[in-house]
Amino acid sequence: WGIAETPTSRTKTEWVSHLPRIVTVEGAWQATDHLVLAVAYRSLKGDYGARRVNLSTLHLGAEYRWDNGISLRAGGWRPLNVDVSTGSASLPIPIVPSMGFGWRAEHWQVDAAVYAHPIMSVHYGRPAPTAEFSLSYRF
Repeated sequence: WGIAETPTSRTKTEWVSHLPRIVTVEGAWQATDHLVLAVAYRSLKGDYGARRVNLSTLHLGAEYRWDNGISLRAGGWRPLNVDVSTGSASLPIPIVPSMGFGWRAEHWQVDAAVYAHPIMSVHYGRPAPTAEFSLSYRF
């Protein structure tokens, strides 16, 4: 956040946010006791370094859960709209794969994923691998 002067008055100030706005709409369907299918639409608008970004993506995925608490996930995302302040951009492949796994026992949960980061992939013009790891405790 920051305060910026408007060109019409030196006394009037307004708040300017340089943080991106991310809106995600998701849905999931439990196909069987062990299989969950999911779909999501994500829109990201805002500043990325010195560039303005307007990115929308479609995500599809599946998760298989075993009774012992282990989950295996696979999916992918497809860019629907990629606009940056320097012009439109695209990826060299139409669908970018992702994969991950999880483990849950009582209050603990561990999740890991490898996927191509949408913004970095547009920046480099190729899929940019990214890894995430999380450890959670539920009270």
